[in-house]
This record gives sequence, structure tokens and C-alpha cells, in this order.
Amino acid sequence: MTNALACFYMKIDAILEEAPSEPLVSICKELRKSLHERDPKCNEKFELVQNQYSHSMGVDMSTPAAGDLAKFLDSYTTQVEALLHIIRACRQNDWEGFLAALNEQVKYFMAHDLFKYARLMPIHLAQMRALKEDDPLTWDALKSGDF
Repeated sequence: MTNALACFYMKIDAILEEAPSEPLVSICKELRKSLHERDPKCNEKFELVQNQYSHSMGVDMSTPAAGDLAKFLDSYTTQVEALLHIIRACRQNDWEGFLAALNEQVKYFMAHDLFKYARLMPIHLAQMRALKEDDPLTWDALKSGDF
């Protein structure tokens, strides 16, 4: 979490350095405050900053102009967000959110040479989703947080 926050702070500092327009600065300050306070709505504020920055600066982190470090940090924060989605889904007993978060992880299993997970996770996800029709009692138990 500390590494992800450091990357977010670096992004915010870079945004403020590049585009000192007042609305963007206030939005970034709100994001920094919500990150510091661990506000559950900080994802929404981050997306707002990212959209505002992309709109005002026309910067896409995936382009070669962004630089290797920017692409790495963007990729890293995306992976950390995917892990945080799993943690949030578990803590909130959100079964469908948990399945969606697992689905996000499949591409990282392949990228990190975890081939057994990459091969078996889609099967596991299909079986878990099939419970809704095949075994509604188990699906309802899992949906109520018994997982």
C-alpha cells in the first residue's frame, strides 16, 4: 500500500509540475487528502484527476512519449489496484466483486509466469459463475458472504 501511495504521490506531483491550472490543483489536493485519510472513494477521485489531466494535457501514459518510468509506474499502480480490489471484495463480503477481481488477476498470472493459475483460474471462474444456475443455494450462501 505504501508503494502504491508513493506512486500516486509521484503522479500528483508530476501533474502539478506540468499543469499548474487552478481547477486541476484543487482536484489533486482533494485526492492527496483522500489518499492520506484512506477515503473509500479515493478511486473515484483518482479517476477524476486522471481524466482531468488527460483532458487538459492530452497525455496518455501508454504512449512512448510518456517515458519508460511513467509506463512502469502506471502498470505497477494498475496491478496494485487489482490486488486492492480483491482485498476490498473479501472485506466487504462481495462475492460478485471477488469474482470480478479474480478475473482482473488472470492477465497478471500469465505475465508473472504463473501458468497453472493462468490456466486454471478461467475454469474456476466459469464454475463459480455457473453456480448461480446449477446450485442456487450455494450461490446464495456465497453471495451472502460465506466465502
